[in-house]
Amino acid sequence: MPSAIDLFLRRIPKWANIIGIVVLPASPFGKKKSLFAQLVSTLNIFGLQFIIHYGFSKLSNQIFGDDVKSVVVKHKLPLIQLQSSINSEDSLDKIKNLKPDLLVSITGNQIFKKLLLNIPPFCKKENISKTWCLQYKF
Repeated sequence: MPSAIDLFLRRIPKWANIIGIVVLPASPFGKKKSLFAQLVSTLNIFGLQFIIHYGFSKLSNQIFGDDVKSVVVKHKLPLIQLQSSINSEDSLDKIKNLKPDLLVSITGNQIFKKLLLNIPPFCKKENISKTWCLQYKF
């Protein structure tokens, strides 16, 4: 994942201004389940091949220090810390205060609810240009 985000950040048009990046916990099942329960759930949903690939990737990232936060630091971008769900009132207030024009989710494990999606003007359905989305496809 860090290499994909690095590529994404390198391909963003020069005129784009990234005002912040939120990095959320990577587990698709959150912190409510034990590690073993997460492993079983992941195995049931994605299969053994995914578990092996993800396990080696995670181990490699820990050994070589290659993680999403290090990519954010490398690109000198502001890291936004949220204390709770991306859809919580505190998180929404923090994001509103940044006045973003667009939100981008890369393998997000939290669903963007309507209140969050209504913050930036470009995320509203009537404002999304299919041409723009195709032209700046990463």
